[in-house]
Amino acid sequence: MRGLLKDTTYIKKEDDRQQLKMGGGSWSINLADLPEEAHLIEYYTSSARYIISREKAFEYGFVKFLGGEEKLVVPLKQWQKVEI
Repeated sequence: MRGLLKDTTYIKKEDDRQQLKMGGGSWSINLADLPEEAHLIEYYTSSARYIISREKAFEYGFVKFLGGEEKLVVPLKQWQKVEI
C-alpha cells in the first residue's frame, strides 16, 4: 500500500506484522514512493503511530533491497511511538 502526502508529511497505514525483525525491529520506507517534499514520515498501525523526520530516517537508516525494491530500513528505536 502506498502512502499519501499531506502538506509535508508522508502518511502510510501499515500492519504491525509488516515490521521487520532486523536491527531489533524496524520499519522500511520504500524510497521510490517517498516524495521529495516529505519532511516528516508517519506510519499508522492498529496499535500505534510511528513518527520520524526525513533527516533522522536517512541519518540512522540504511538502504537495502527487499522484494526487488530499494528501501530505507530504520530501527524502531529511532521512531517516536505514540500509542493509540
